[in-house]
Amino acid sequence: MPRLKVFDDCINELSRLPGVGRKTATRLAMHILRQDNTYATRLSNSIQALKDRTRFCDLCGGLAESSLCGVCSDPYRQKQTICIVADAQDILAIEQTARFRGVYHALGGTLSPMDGIGPEELRMDELLDRIRVSLASSELSASSSGKVEVEIIIATNHDIEGDTTALYLQRILREFAHNEGATIHISRIASGLPAGSHIEYADELTIFKAMEGRRRV
Repeated sequence: MPRLKVFDDCINELSRLPGVGRKTATRLAMHILRQDNTYATRLSNSIQALKDRTRFCDLCGGLAESSLCGVCSDPYRQKQTICIVADAQDILAIEQTARFRGVYHALGGTLSPMDGIGPEELRMDELLDRIRVSLASSELSASSSGKVEVEIIIATNHDIEGDTTALYLQRILREFAHNEGATIHISRIASGLPAGSHIEYADELTIFKAMEGRRRV
């Protein structure tokens, strides 16, 4: 049977999605083909709307429809508690627990020397700038004791890249706190997330336990 170019083109595009091989892409293409035209139109429109109306938050790197996401623009979030994650999808996973009331900072990836990803490729400088702002805000609202504190939660995955990134963050944050003369409490999410697992694939209870069981580092 001769190959159909339009069908192969669809398979080629679908197989470029993360975790989708040609066999899965073929099944997806067949599924789309079996649906009525309105299904294909809705699917196409939703993808185009995602590209047109969704962006990354200028402050935290999470998903947003304007310059700031809903978390960063929420005046009731605890700005002195910053949860560091690798990517925007990790923010979505943690937010589903509805238990964390701080803010986030997405690095845009994790350290991976083998792939040429070093600190310069991640949003490290933006992180330090955010901590400075949090320290200044905390100082304004500090009690008469003058004690200024910020908590940083490192919520990278428990895999090689995530642990390497966490160790690097611990070092630069301690140096930053020393140079700024500030008190920064650093914690790491607990191993409620199994070693080698990713936050985006964990269930809400597992993520909640990991957040609640974070430890000082």
